[in-house]
Amino acid sequence: MAGARQWHLRSWLILLLCVSSVVSFLVIGALLFLVRVPQISSETRAGLQVEAAELARRSELILGTLQTQLELLGALLADNPGADVQVALQRAVAEGGAFAAVYQVGPDGAIVRAAVTPAAGRGRREEVIGNDLSHDPLFLRVSRRRDAAWSDKYISPVSGAVMVGVGVVAGKSVLVGEVPLDYILKTLWTASGRGMLRVSVLDRRGEVLADSDSPARVGTLNLVGEEIFRRALEVDLPVGTLRLEGHEFDATMAHSKQLDWFFLVRTPSGIENPRIASTLDLGIAALVGSLVLGLLLAPVWATGVARPIGIITERARQVADGEPPGEWPQLHSVELNDLSADLSRMSSVLRAREQELQAIFDASPVGIALLDPRADYAFVKANQAVGQLLGHPVDELIGKAGPQPGLWGDPEARAGLYATLEREGRAAWPRP
Repeated sequence: MAGARQWHLRSWLILLLCVSSVVSFLVIGALLFLVRVPQISSETRAGLQVEAAELARRSELILGTLQTQLELLGALLADNPGADVQVALQRAVAEGGAFAAVYQVGPDGAIVRAAVTPAAGRGRREEVIGNDLSHDPLFLRVSRRRDAAWSDKYISPVSGAVMVGVGVVAGKSVLVGEVPLDYILKTLWTASGRGMLRVSVLDRRGEVLADSDSPARVGTLNLVGEEIFRRALEVDLPVGTLRLEGHEFDATMAHSKQLDWFFLVRTPSGIENPRIASTLDLGIAALVGSLVLGLLLAPVWATGVARPIGIITERARQVADGEPPGEWPQLHSVELNDLSADLSRMSSVLRAREQELQAIFDASPVGIALLDPRADYAFVKANQAVGQLLGHPVDELIGKAGPQPGLWGDPEARAGLYATLEREGRAAWPRP
């Protein structure tokens, strides 16, 4: 096509390999993002469900020991109502223990016994005796259900600090043990195995009791309005997304019936997911490495392919110029080797036909000459009959125009002849 840009074969092959590498890079990257990323997201969510259920179970076991300890104290009070159990209560809140305070609430809701940690002050125990907790939610739940229960986050009537409480039946009274939120956080760390997952403990109101990612969320973050929390109230281990502080998470929740708390397990979603990020990084690194390697090898590969084709082209050019083509190359490529062999046979046939035509040309009794109009109709080839006709040896005619050997006495007649030839495609030699 006229005006179309032409390329050297080597340059064209390099460009073709580079484009192929880039297209492969884009296609594989798209497949990786469209296929593998959703698979990882699905696997991640399934893993979150397992982790959330296991976290709830382990937390129940750890905190269940506190409930059991309190139930033993409650059984002691029920069996020995007149016994002095103050020493036992005080041991439960000994320094380094889990309980910050333990107190007995009578049937009327008044605190009748109490033990507090030394940090609360020596006179604090006497101050809380007689406090009315008849409207306390935890006291009411245990009294009505006659079974152990854990509370939501609340302000301790003993210490004034934020606590969670566990209540158990102690005869006709209720025994309450207060647990600091720091202990809930330690329990969370222990139960979660300090893994890479981010976990939170929420009470029934959506208040954060503990958070492995940021303790500052305790007392300041409430997730009651989140869709995943509302679904957790209806189904077990709901899976969804959670947007928290500007970040998107894949999340699930497990509900502990024993504690009546919710365990939220989450991990960053999308490309912030560690598995997805590592997979994409590995895939991109592999693809970029392949692309760079391809670009480095492209010139070598293109040269290896173009070299034998160049040799064949050079041999064909020699045949076209009438030169001996030399030996045709034997190549490793079947197609190129067949092409070389076919061109070799074709050149042999052309040489044979050229020799036959040359013999006919030279032996013809009719004068035949080949003139070049681009060189003022100089002689390119002529047979012996032309030389005899013009009275000049053939060697003297080759390469010379008509005026040079003195063949034309009348330049105007020569010009008219060639003008007619150019105009009509043929012309008769004028008779002298």
